[in-house]
Amino acid sequence: MMSLRIVAILLFGVVSVCSTKFDQVDQEISTSHHVSMFLDIMEKGLIYSLRNFTQTGYRSDFFKNFIETIPEDPEVILAKLEENPEKFVLTCTACRVYVASLLSDRRNNNASPEELADSAFGMCRIVTDFSDEVCRGVIDLNVEPMIFVVDSRPSLTATQMCGLVLQGDCGALDPMFSFTVSVSAGPVINQPKSVSTPRGPNDLVIIHVTDMHYDENYREGNNANCINPICCRVRDGIPSNPSDGGGFWGDYRHCGTPWRSVENTLRRIRSAHPRIDLVYHTGDMRDHGVWETSVAATQRITGRLYDLFREVFGNIPVIHSLGNHEAQPVNQFAPSTVTRPSLSASWLYNFSADTWLRHGWINAAAASTIRFGGYYTLLIRTGFRVIVLNNNDCYKYNWWVMYSRSEIQGQLQWLHNTLLAAEASNERVHLLMHIPSGGSSCFRPWSIQFRRIVDRFHMIIGGQFVGHSHRDEFEVFYDSASAQHAINVAWNGGSTTAYNNINPNYNLYFVDPIHYQVNDKESYIFSISEANRTPSQSPRWFLHYNFRTAFGLSDFSPASLDRLAFDLSRNRNLSRNYWVFRNKAGDPIMQRGCDDNCLRSQVCRIVTNEFQELRRCNQVLAVFGTVA
Repeated sequence: MMSLRIVAILLFGVVSVCSTKFDQVDQEISTSHHVSMFLDIMEKGLIYSLRNFTQTGYRSDFFKNFIETIPEDPEVILAKLEENPEKFVLTCTACRVYVASLLSDRRNNNASPEELADSAFGMCRIVTDFSDEVCRGVIDLNVEPMIFVVDSRPSLTATQMCGLVLQGDCGALDPMFSFTVSVSAGPVINQPKSVSTPRGPNDLVIIHVTDMHYDENYREGNNANCINPICCRVRDGIPSNPSDGGGFWGDYRHCGTPWRSVENTLRRIRSAHPRIDLVYHTGDMRDHGVWETSVAATQRITGRLYDLFREVFGNIPVIHSLGNHEAQPVNQFAPSTVTRPSLSASWLYNFSADTWLRHGWINAAAASTIRFGGYYTLLIRTGFRVIVLNNNDCYKYNWWVMYSRSEIQGQLQWLHNTLLAAEASNERVHLLMHIPSGGSSCFRPWSIQFRRIVDRFHMIIGGQFVGHSHRDEFEVFYDSASAQHAINVAWNGGSTTAYNNINPNYNLYFVDPIHYQVNDKESYIFSISEANRTPSQSPRWFLHYNFRTAFGLSDFSPASLDRLAFDLSRNRNLSRNYWVFRNKAGDPIMQRGCDDNCLRSQVCRIVTNEFQELRRCNQVLAVFGTVA
């Protein structure tokens, strides 16, 4: 996710400036005609100023107004956009102005990729504190796919692009991004899914690890407070203040995960849990050094991790899904119709299929669909199937979403058809993917179609397993028609990394052998601060919480977890406990605390299945704080 700090700031870099410089102007503009004139004037002024700055280094007063009040940390902007987009009334204006200037230079002035990259590089140096190496690296990696998309879609506008990336802030998403999956007829949903099987000795034991973010350049003691997107690295050097140095076992700050911690995590899992039936791994294996990624480095890093999985877990099946950080460049998953070697994702799909075949984790049929699009299905045992999606094509920072939705539609149609066949064979199914459907990261048309499929097959989908957010959380799915009936649950594995401000964790699920629903969940963590005080000793892993005990659940059906969401809203103390569990007791976050707005936000997240589809959220929050 760290690439957002640079790419999004460069594409939409005037967000906070416009929010402060022009909100008085915005309040005085009362008609759409005047808004259009205002945008046109700003766009032309910025285009001229950017070109003049790139060519001469001169900063006009107009140009200075856009850059002089950028906050000290661009990530602050993006965090606020994700959590409270309604506060940024001119975010859309800022985005449209800046993107329009780039489109104009390309289409009207025939600007070369190098000229556009140089312009963006100059902006990066102004609006961020990142080193020149970081600015140049991220821009150079992203300029080719972005220009390919823009050149291939001459009708694509700044309004459409900003509407996709800034979901909600630019009004309704342009219809061009919508698509439809053909969903077979099924029974009307008029009640929640309440089936549940008691805990028993035949429950499957499933381990869930995700978001390892291994950094091969991590060095303990090196500067953890550097200016770049990721720190604690060889090139960051030893700081004068030892407290600014990265810890032996990892660090709460913007740092990746050292190899010793990755290895310790997997070996601890294997030694502490003698009986493991399956391991789910939901992606994001490599670090946040997004300015210096390459195919060779990603293959080396992920290959080492895959070998470790095989060594530690032996013949235990390990089911992998791809994360957005496995792509080259990060986040970019081009459709199969894009065959230019520097843009194609086929290297990743072929490498994954070859490696997973070699380790015995998949069969030839699975390898075939992986090579096409990074998704596959496996029959684990009679009556139980796993379906793995590559849902990085729903990620709003994957520029290829602007290019085409045909393969996105195709993969979801494949999901539907695979579930239809599973239903005919009386199978229960687990779904694995990297990106949660309900958050702002996933563009809404994808979530809408995915939700339709979950509606249709909710009775055979035993559970969903995701990552990406680094938070130990869950999401209850509701029927699309009424948003009243809880029908499914997605479990987030948290993260092995401590990036940022959290402790490493993994989850253990007990899954019933009838409905294949999670029957109980245990979360294990170790404290980064405690482990780093005794670097010569292995981290002290411990059971952070047992879900059933912590929340007093009698069963784990979607209906029961829906009731829990209301209980969390009613009871502040219970909700604070969930906040501690969700953030894995990370010391910096615990010190910051969680006020009522924070508590409301996390409860709403549990019951939101599409970005800004808040029907169930509003009902849950209506009872907020009525108990304690």
